[in-house]
Amino acid sequence: METVTIHQSILVPAKANQIYEIMMHAEKHADLTSDDAIIEDTVGSAFSFFSGYITGTNVELSYGKRIVQLWQAKEDVWPTTHFSIVIFDLIDKGNSTLIEFTQEQLPKQVEKTIYDGWYDYYWNPMLELFADMNL
Repeated sequence: METVTIHQSILVPAKANQIYEIMMHAEKHADLTSDDAIIEDTVGSAFSFFSGYITGTNVELSYGKRIVQLWQAKEDVWPTTHFSIVIFDLIDKGNSTLIEFTQEQLPKQVEKTIYDGWYDYYWNPMLELFADMNL
C-alpha cells in the first residue's frame, strides 16, 4: 500500500490550551464536530470519533503543546491493521495559536478525502467557533 504525508498549518484565534482541550475532551470535541466523541486525556488510551469512523490511540500528550496519535478511518481501502500517525503541534502566537498538523503514513487512495476532512470537520468549525467567541 502506498502512503503519503499531509501537512496543514492553520492559525486559530484561541489559546493553545483551548485547542488542546477541544481535541482531548469528549464533550468539547463533540460540540465542535457535532458528532459522537470518546476520548480521554491519557497516553495509551483509545479514542473514537464520528460514531466509530475514526479510531485510534493517544501516543504522546503535552498539555497545550502537542498531541500525537495513532489514527485510522473506516474506509474500504484502509487496511484494518494500518494506523497513520497524526501530530498536532500547538504554537503560541499571543492571542492565537498556530496549529502545525501532520498526518504520516496515510493511505494514498484516501489522501484527498482525509485532507479535505480536516478542514471540513475540524479547522473550519474551529475558526468559526473562536470567531464567534471573540466578537
